[in-house]
Formats: sequence, structure tokens, C-alpha cells
Amino acid sequence: MNTKLAMALVTAMLAACGSKSDANAGNFGAALEAYLQSRGRLCLHTDRWPVELDKREVELAAQPPDWRAAHQMLALQAAGLVEAKQLETAEKWSFGRATGKARTVVQYTLTEAAKPFLHEPERKRVTWESDKPVQLVDLCWARKELDKVVKWEGPMKYGDFQTARVIYKYRIVDKAAWADRPEIRKAFRQIEAEVQRSGREDDLGLKLTSEGWEAQTRNLHGSLN
Repeated sequence: MNTKLAMALVTAMLAACGSKSDANAGNFGAALEAYLQSRGRLCLHTDRWPVELDKREVELAAQPPDWRAAHQMLALQAAGLVEAKQLETAEKWSFGRATGKARTVVQYTLTEAAKPFLHEPERKRVTWESDKPVQLVDLCWARKELDKVVKWEGPMKYGDFQTARVIYKYRIVDKAAWADRPEIRKAFRQIEAEVQRSGREDDLGLKLTSEGWEAQTRNLHGSLN
């Protein structure tokens, strides 16, 4: 029996021993599992495609610092996740008005190899270029999975409203092979930071609902909302 299945069975058995509203490791673990399943992805946060960079910026990518957009795109290109093409486009001022001049850019688009790692975040962006929301697509390299519930504080009651603060540990699973490439690690420093944080204690606020304990909405470090 693999570790994930065993943990799920233990969580289910603990939750079955009492009410789904009880404050126990089984119920809290189930809420954390659900939260990490939906919001525990670890992504690059380069989520508006295609990416267009000035040709001069790409040509200077050999110079430090090595975490700029050009370095990131070149690292993704080396991993086969993006492809580049050069094109001429109209130069614009900060608020989108054309200057009448042309400039050469390198446009990066996602490849077929990137498709298994794509995720659409639960947010959209409105820019000065258009009053219509821009659908975002992020490139994710792994996800967080519950390791264990360490302890909890509460429940704290505010009238009919109950909350608890749960301290837990998680591990990183389903890590993409390309996330271990040296040029990727160098260009996207958050990958190494997330790997270092794995196994340490984290915390999450839970609230009691008619369906049992659920996560209170908040951002998760390295994950897409």
C-alpha cells in the first residue's frame, strides 16, 4: 500500500469515529487535504502568455543578474517548454499609445511539452491595453501534499462561528523533472526556496461549516490561487 493511500485511509477512519464537526486530527487532516488538492500547486508565476521581450534584453541575458525575465525565458526554452520567434511590433508608451516607431522583440510561447504542467489560476487580470480580463495560464512544477497534522489551537468560538489554527507539515510531490535543471533553478529562485521549506511546519486557519471543517481563504506560499 503506498503512503498516500495509507494516509487517506487513516484520515477517513479517524473522521468516521465521530462527528465531522469534531476538532480532531482526522477532520482537520481532511480539510487540509482538500485545501492542498485545490490550492497547493507550486508554480512559476509567469502566467501571461505569450511573453514578449525586447531583442536587446535577450541579447544581454548572459550578464547578471541571472533571474531576470530574459534568463527565465532562455531557461524554459532550454528545457523545451517554450519556443521563441523574432518579430517587429509597434513601440508604445506606458499607457498603450503608439509612438510611431517599430521595435524588434522576441516572443516566447508555450510548447506542447508544457501542456501537462499548465494550470489556469482562479483569477484574471485587467490591463490598460483592454478593459476585458486576461485569462492567465501558469506553469506548475509540483504540488504540496499533507504529511501530518502536528497540533492545533482552538477551536475558538465567536458566537455561532468557530475557527481553529492548525499546524501541519507537508511534502512536495509530483515534481517535474525540468524543475531540477540547473538553469531553471538559477532563473527561478523560488523553486529552491520551496524545496527547502518542505517538511517544515506551516499553519492554516480552518472554519466550521455545515459540511464540517474547511480552510479559510488565504494565499499559499508558491501556489496558484
